Amino acid sequence: MTKATQFYLSLFAASVALAVSYAAPALADEVDSCGAMMEDLSIVPYQSWGSASADDKKAWEDKNCNRNVCLYMEQKYDVEAGKSWGSLPANLQKIWDDPKMNCNMAVQ
Repeated sequence: MTKATQFYLSLFAASVALAVSYAAPALADEVDSCGAMMEDLSIVPYQSWGSASADDKKAWEDKNCNRNVCLYMEQKYDVEAGKSWGSLPANLQKIWDDPKMNCNMAVQ
């Protein structure tokens, strides 16, 4: 392997590491934002937009909230997929169990 190839591989590895370090917080922010929207606006995924505005609906779609609310519920309420509800309230258990949500698979 030439020195130039080694340099470019090192540069590529560094850029990937940097991208990953910035991606994780962004995902966490989106998960928290989606969960807050679901609870604050009374959104029931695939059923009701609650009090969401047109801008809220666009943000929901842009942030992939149908999946991210599963991650939010898992983290906030200590759900263990297929094992324990943790402290997840009954109304959110219904959302978790909705076949369209498929939260047990979404969190894995």
